[in-house]
Amino acid sequence: MNELLKAGANCRLQASHGMTVLMYAVLNGSDAILESLCSAAQYQSSSKQESVKLSPSRVSTLSGRSLPVLMKPSQVLTKSSSQVLESSSLPGVSLPSGSTLSASSPLPLPSSLPTPLPLAKSLPTRQLPIVNMQDREGITALMLACKVGASSYVDILLRYGAQAHIRSFRGENALTFALMHDRVHCVEVLVQRCGFIDARSRNHLRGALFTAAELNETGIIRCLVHQPSYIQQFVDEIVQSPSRVEETTVEVALRDEMKQGSEEEKTTVAVLCIKQAYYCLRLLMGVVQGVPLGSQQSLSGVAECAKWCIKLCKVFHEEELECLEPFWICIERMTERQKEVLTPSITTGRSEAESHDEGWGPAILPSSSTRLLLSFIEIYVLGHYNLKVAADIPQKQNGVIQPRLRHFFTVNQVFLKYIF
Repeated sequence: MNELLKAGANCRLQASHGMTVLMYAVLNGSDAILESLCSAAQYQSSSKQESVKLSPSRVSTLSGRSLPVLMKPSQVLTKSSSQVLESSSLPGVSLPSGSTLSASSPLPLPSSLPTPLPLAKSLPTRQLPIVNMQDREGITALMLACKVGASSYVDILLRYGAQAHIRSFRGENALTFALMHDRVHCVEVLVQRCGFIDARSRNHLRGALFTAAELNETGIIRCLVHQPSYIQQFVDEIVQSPSRVEETTVEVALRDEMKQGSEEEKTTVAVLCIKQAYYCLRLLMGVVQGVPLGSQQSLSGVAECAKWCIKLCKVFHEEELECLEPFWICIERMTERQKEVLTPSITTGRSEAESHDEGWGPAILPSSSTRLLLSFIEIYVLGHYNLKVAADIPQKQNGVIQPRLRHFFTVNQVFLKYIF
C-alpha cells in the first residue's frame, strides 16, 4: 500500500458504488492502514497537484465518447483564427464559403449545440476533502466507522478532519449511526471531540438523548447526560411531546451520574433545569391569560417539563427554586379564586361544565381551566415537598411537608378533594 501511495495512487478515486479507499479501510483494515491512508489523503487534498490532469484520451475513455483534441497554447499562437477553427473538429461549426477570419473577427456560433457530455461517475469529485467524501447513499467513512463500532477509527478520522455533522442522503449523521447501533465508545469519542451534534433526521425526529432513552441504551445515556446541550434538547422535546418512560430513564441516569459529579457540574444542571421550569411556568401563566401555546408545544408537555425540571433542581441545587416564588403566589391566588367560583358546584352538585369562571378568561372552559389548575397544584406540591425546613419542625421518615404546603392543603381541603 505504501509503495502505491509513493507511486502516486489517487485516494480520491471511487468505486462504481461510490466507495472510497478510506471506506474499504474502515471495513477491512487496521488502525495503521487507516492512519497511513488518512495521512496520504490529507496531503493529496491540500496539495496543488492533487487535481490530476487527465489527458484528452483518458477523459474520452472515462466518458465513453470521443472528444476533440485541443491544441496547445503555443500552437494557437502560431496559427490564424481560421486555421485554428479549421483544424479543430468542433461539431456544427463551419466557415461560410469564401469567408476569412481575422484575429479580431468573432467566431461563428455552431448551427446546433452538441449534446452535453455526461459526467463520468469515476471522475474525481473535488467538492469535499477526501476524508469527507460520500458514496451513492451519502455515507462517509466516519459514518461507517460509527456503524461498525470502531471507536479507534472514529478518533483517527476526526483527527484528520472528518466532519461529524455531514448527513447522508437520508439525513443521518455519524452520531445517528452510533445511536442506531448502540456504539457507546463511538458516541464518547464524537461527543468529546465535536461537542453537540444534532442526531435528528427524517426517520428519527428525536434528539440523541431522547433516542437513547427510547432504545434503552444506558451507556449512551450516561455519556450524554454530562453534556448540558443534550439535556437542553431533551427538555425542549418534552415540551413538544412528553413521555414518562423516557423522562424516568434520563432522570435516573442523571441522579446516578451526578452522585460522582463535581459541585460545578451539579450546579450547571440545576441552573439549566430552573431556567426551563421558569420558562414553562411563564407559558402556563400565559395560557391562563388567553395566550395560546406555539404550534410545537403541548399543554401537557409544558406542565410535564416544568415538573421534571423542578424535581431535578431539588436534587442538585434546591436553592435555585427561590426564583419561582412569584409563581407560587400566583398559584395560591388562582386556587383561591377557582375555589370561590366552583363552590356552588360543590354544594349543589352541578356539573363543572355548568359553572362559569370569569377569572380564567373566556377562551378557557371550566373543565380546561380545572385541568390546568391541577397541573399548577402538582407543580406547587413538587416545589414545596421534601425541602429543607427549620430544625425545630418535626420531620417524617417519608419526607418533609413544608408549613406553607401544609397550610395550602388545610385551607383548600374540601376543594382539592372535589377536583381531584
